[in-house]
Amino acid sequence: MSYSKTEEIVFTQSELISQKYGYSIYDVEFVKEGPHRFLRVYVWSEEGVNLDICEKISRELSEYLDREDLILEAYFLEVSSPGIERVLKTDKHFFGAIGEEITVKLKDNVEISGELTSADDTGISVLCDGEEVKIERKNIAKANVVFKF
Repeated sequence: MSYSKTEEIVFTQSELISQKYGYSIYDVEFVKEGPHRFLRVYVWSEEGVNLDICEKISRELSEYLDREDLILEAYFLEVSSPGIERVLKTDKHFFGAIGEEITVKLKDNVEISGELTSADDTGISVLCDGEEVKIERKNIAKANVVFKF
């Protein structure tokens, strides 16, 4: 997983802001959807994230971005939690999800669901129907936590 230069700068600045409030940044993405650009910042805490903290981080980050004139094109800033079925992209994401139920979609469109039992920088292991399945990270198209009701 690699970030663009803009995403790296926003991640670093967002992390500095969020740490003041006892939170961390889970992920940042700067994407184009249709005619619009979105800068999305995902805030994380084991205890959860509320609207008040998202608003505080959004306000401070927006002031920073306006002051630094970092992004020259029009965009929408969105600050939120990564959600209960959060996407897993980085080593930190996978390590933090060990023991949780996940779904992994491979690049060849095969989908595997089960408990994430281990992770390292090259791959993960998922307990699926009683069998441990090893998956190389380079073969993962998308992975996310699955919330069980």
